[in-house]
Amino acid sequence: MNENGIGLFNWFMKQKGTVNGFTGALWTGVTTITLARAMEQAIKENLCGLYNLVNNVSISKYDLLVLFNKYFRNNSVTIRKDDNFKLDKSLRSKRTDFSFVVPSYEQMVREMKEWVDAHSDFYPHYK
Repeated sequence: MNENGIGLFNWFMKQKGTVNGFTGALWTGVTTITLARAMEQAIKENLCGLYNLVNNVSISKYDLLVLFNKYFRNNSVTIRKDDNFKLDKSLRSKRTDFSFVVPSYEQMVREMKEWVDAHSDFYPHYK
């Protein structure tokens, strides 16, 4: 989470006041922490092939911003619902040969906040 990063989280952390959150922009990604845990488990299970690492539940950019606001900004940013943009980048996984369970988005964002707080020397730009 580089202070000059390009992702939604980095953008959000620089915002003040009111921002738009697209309710129709859907995504199924995971945090880097979840990705690292899944990779470790995949190595232990000696997995091969292509895996969509998702929890099979889409989240909108609006709902993701609400979670960022809750855990990182003490709800200090007003997030306005915007339904003018629609794009579904959701992936689905049908694989049953991997024991790793992708947590909920709320849990992933909460774990991300715990990580940032525990390693605050690396993230002075998020204080």
